[in-house]
This record gives sequence, structure tokens and C-alpha cells, in this order.
Amino acid sequence: TPARLQPTTTLNLRSTMDTSSAANIVTKLGGFDIIDITEDSSAAQAKIGQKDQWIKVRTQDGQEGFVAAQYVQSFTGEIPKYVLGARNLTGMNLDKNNPQGHPSPDLMKGIGWVRVKFNVSMNPDKPDGDPSRYGNTDIEAAYSRTKPFIEQYAKAGMKVLMVFTHQLYGEGAGFVWESMDSNRWNQLITKYADFARKVAQKFVNSGLVHAYQIWNEQDTEAGKGRAAVPIPAKDYANMLAQTIRAIRSVDPTTMIITGGHARGPGIGGQYARQTIAALPGDVKLDGLAVHPYGRGVAGNTYSNFGPLTEDLDTFTQIMPGKPIWYTEWGALGFQGNDSHSAPLADYAQGFVNIIKSPKYAGKVAAAMWYAWADGMDDGYGLVKSNGSPRDPLYSKFLKF
Repeated sequence: TPARLQPTTTLNLRSTMDTSSAANIVTKLGGFDIIDITEDSSAAQAKIGQKDQWIKVRTQDGQEGFVAAQYVQSFTGEIPKYVLGARNLTGMNLDKNNPQGHPSPDLMKGIGWVRVKFNVSMNPDKPDGDPSRYGNTDIEAAYSRTKPFIEQYAKAGMKVLMVFTHQLYGEGAGFVWESMDSNRWNQLITKYADFARKVAQKFVNSGLVHAYQIWNEQDTEAGKGRAAVPIPAKDYANMLAQTIRAIRSVDPTTMIITGGHARGPGIGGQYARQTIAALPGDVKLDGLAVHPYGRGVAGNTYSNFGPLTEDLDTFTQIMPGKPIWYTEWGALGFQGNDSHSAPLADYAQGFVNIIKSPKYAGKVAAAMWYAWADGMDDGYGLVKSNGSPRDPLYSKFLKF
């Protein structure tokens, strides 16, 4: 086995040891790109971390060149692989019903995942205010809208995470979220699980859906949900059990993960443990999802809830051996304010560096930014509401 290195930040692989021009850049490397040393190993090791030194290397796909020694560290052990062969950990939340929420895949090169909702409830052909816009139950109509939407991303090499929220079934179906009890939840869950089965049946063996996500931000504080519907942990365990069994009856292999836990490693972690403990023995989950807003590099302006490592250390221990999925992350409350683009690009770089670092490599399946465009709820878009890229965040994100 050759001696190997791991970048400590995004850096260039160059064909020559010259930084005066971009013409010699072979490719950009990120923290998850493990590279082989192709010069004398002991001489290379002595240069690690040193300024004005270069090391000759080869990438795992055979590209050769030089890297600046000060931006690499020694790497030992197994080369981590992305879940399901995704080409990158980074992902993006999209929205077919938002004017800018369904970009051409050409604008997303470098991104590994997309997260999309399978929305049966809303009929986008009905105008706002029309009572028939929500509460629809036509799975076939939703499938005919969704299939061509996700097809373009799957064909471009991205993996698709499909999320089943209350808009799969439940919205507009007569449930009053503030006064649900276990009996009412069970009524909903029986129908919801059957809807999930019917959708999974349509996509099985299509190569279009690579993972299913059950519900969204289920641990939200009661009465505080806006885009999420909270559900008690024991009822959520029932939802997971019935829905996983229903999907598995028609699709034995596609990954199934929890909805994104939104309340951090304390309350969110406890909720996740309660859910896992209440699952029947025959029900197998493929991962926990988390929405770590306000977490990143310790001390960063946008890490106002604390370090991402605290979140990682908690959630990776709840289901040992299974990766966690960051199905939403980003910064809320700054939409439309371009002055945040540069500092958020640095924040995002720090976040990705952590999850691609040796300690956590292989423990995170994906990290899906919320959201692609301004106008998608309160997310800070990689593009503005008119569709124009918001640099430097846009350009940097595609290179993580």
C-alpha cells in the first residue's frame, strides 16, 4: 500500500510547482480526496505541513501532479467510501414548485445528492386560496409530476433522497395537529404507510430513488412547527415501523432513514434514542437524519448553537455502524442579504472539513444544504431569487 495523504482544506492539484497561473491546475481536491504519494515516501513525509514545499501525488482515479505540502496531512487506514457510491457528500434541497427550485443539473456539478419531497397533497395546478389545492390523494398525479423532475438529476449522476412528509398523506385529511393523540396518529399512520408502499412500488428498480426519508423534524417542539409537524417519539416509532414494513414489502433494498432531528444533541438525541428503543426487532433503520442548523466550527458566527463535533459525537453513537445524514443544514434568517455570502462560504467550508476529517470520515452519508435558491422558505440560497449564482458561496460549494 502506498503512503497516503489527506488535504486539510480545499487545494489544487497542479501539473507543475508553480502558483503564478491557473493554467497548470489539474483538479481541485477536498478533504475526502485521499491521495497516494508517488515520490520518496520519507522525503515526502518530512515536508508535510511545511511552507513552500511540494509533494508529488496521484489521486485514486489516476490523476497525477503536485500539491502544496502545508495543506496536507498523513493518512492511514481504509479509504472511506461515500454511501451508495455517491460522488460527494454534499447535497442540495430542491423544490419543484419553486420558480428557482429545479435547476439544470449542469449548474450543480460536483454535488452528490438532491433531496426532494414526494408531495401528493398539493396540486400545483390549483391557485393559492383554492380549497382543492391541498388535501389531494392522487398518487399517480404526484408520480407523473415527480418522476421527470428527479430523472434529470439521477441521469446526471446525483443520488436522490425522497422525503415523505405530512404532504405524502395527512395534510388536508381532517387531522388537527395540535390535538393529536396516539389513536389519531395510528389512524394517520395506517394510511400514510400504505401511501408510502404505493410510491415505493412505482419507483422500485427504477434507479431513480436511492433513499427514503420518513417525516420531517418530528422532534419539533409542540406548537412551534411551521414547515414540520411534531409527533411524540413513541408514535413516531410506530410510524417508522409501519412505514418501513410497508416499503420493504415491495422494495427490499432502498435505504430508509428517519426524518431530520432538529433540536440538537440534547433533546434531539434523547428523542432519537427513545424512538430507536421503541422499534420492534424486525424493523431495520438505515440511518438517523439530523438538521444541525447553527452548528459548525466552534466560535464561527453561524455556529450559534455550538460546535458541530458535539452533534456528531452524540448522533453517531445512537446507531453505531450506521452513518448519520445531514438532510438540511445552512443558515436561516439571512435570505437576500448578499453580504453573508463570503462569510457563509467560509462557514460551509469549515462544516465540510469537519465531516470529511479523518475522525468522522465514513460516519456522515450526506450533507444537504438548505436551500438551492432564495424563496425556498427561509433558506440562504446558493442562487438568488432571480436564479443568478451567489458568489463566492455558489462557486465554493460546488468544489467542496
